[in-house]
Order: sequence, then C-alpha cells, then structure tokens
Amino acid sequence: MFWVVQNNLFKEEGFKTLIQTIERMKLPYKIVKAVPFVGDITPDINPENPVIAIGAYSLWKVAKRKGWKPGVFVNENFTFPKFVKNYGDNLLNKEAHLSTIEGFEPKYDEFFVKPCKDSKVFAGQKMTWEKFKEWRDKILDLGWEGTVTGNTCVVQAPVKEIYREYRFFVVNGKVITGSQYRVGTRVFSTECNEKDVIRYAQKMVNLWSPAAGFVMDVAITPDGFKVIEVNCLNASGFYACDMSKVVFALEELYN
Repeated sequence: MFWVVQNNLFKEEGFKTLIQTIERMKLPYKIVKAVPFVGDITPDINPENPVIAIGAYSLWKVAKRKGWKPGVFVNENFTFPKFVKNYGDNLLNKEAHLSTIEGFEPKYDEFFVKPCKDSKVFAGQKMTWEKFKEWRDKILDLGWEGTVTGNTCVVQAPVKEIYREYRFFVVNGKVITGSQYRVGTRVFSTECNEKDVIRYAQKMVNLWSPAAGFVMDVAITPDGFKVIEVNCLNASGFYACDMSKVVFALEELYN
C-alpha cells in the first residue's frame, strides 16, 4: 500500500517505528501536512489505491474526497449507541445519557463528556455543570461551523474509578498490539504483555468489530475489565504499541 502520514505525529512514541517499518519493507509513503478543517494537504498527492492514511480528522476528509481505499476506517459504527448495543454490560459507561450541547441537562454533579461520534471535534473531559455552561455559552455565541455547534451530539457519563487503561490496535478481527497508557490519573505508557487483559480485549473483538481496523480502549475497574470505547485506527494515539505489527497486519490484509 501507499502510506500517507501526517507530519505532526513526530511526538508519538511509535512514529519512528512506523516510518522505519515502512522503509524497511520498501513501501511507498509520503509525509504530508494537513490543513486543519479545510480538507487539504501539502504537498498535494494522488497515489493509486490501495492507500492508507495515518493522521488527524483533517486527513480523513482528504482520504474521503480523493476516494482512497481503504483510506481511513471510518463508518457509522463508531457511535455510542452502537457501543451500547453490541458491548452491553461490558461497556464502562453503558448508562450514559445522550443529548445535543444546546439541549444538555446535567445528570450528575461532575461528569465526563465526549462526542457521540468518533469525530475528534473535541477531546473528552471531566466537567462540572458551571464549567460546561461556560463552554456551551461560548459555542452558542460563536456559532462555530465545521467543528462544535449547539447541535453537536454528546455523551454525558458519571465519573468512574479506573485503576489502569489500555489501548489495543485491532486488524481483521485480531488484537495486534497493545499499550498500557494510564495508571490511575498518571499517564504511563508501556507495551502491554498482560495476558488476561489481552484475552479480554480479544473476547470483546470477537463479540463485535466496528471495522476492519480500529483501536479498543480497555479499563481495569472495581467491577473488573470494561470497554471504554472503540475509535478509528487512523487517528488514534500510538502510546507504546508496536506499530511495526500494525504495518505488517494492514499490509497482509490489503495485499
């Protein structure tokens, strides 16, 4: 495949491994700059399919517009209602409430809020009602177009106790590589070799896979293992995942 990689991923731990693997396999690639919100890249390139894009939401637009295949693994499965339907009690925030930003009513004193879709329009975060109102008023006053608006659907969930958090890259129904990325409130990345966590992630993948390629975040909680969410493979942080395994798996799938 031809690999299109966004340039500002250099701070990612796995970026160097990703590029080294692509070069070692003598695969064609180009590092590009994505113009935020516009859907353009520099330099502008038009490689023949198959093409895989690794980068932020702006690069997704380019991949879709240019008809790159597989391009990016984005579809209508990456929505919270689909997570609830398919993972059920395995989902960390299965009791969460959905609403638009404009119609938001607080259900908890402190809550976690994130977009309903894997759109990357804003980062999920903990908020109080006062903080949320201040943020919402700015959005409604500015009427932001193309990013966050009053009609943006959000998920409101109670704050849960989480001991550890992990990310797994999944290709063609198999957990390929994983990384622990948080212990309590401390960010701490190390490659995951914990067999019980990997087994749980694979069990959830077997239960439901939203796309041929995606990432799954798993938590260890007082109630055991839980699925936090699944997200697009193309725009998810690498942490300490072995990105060489991801390159090999995607090349094998599409070649």
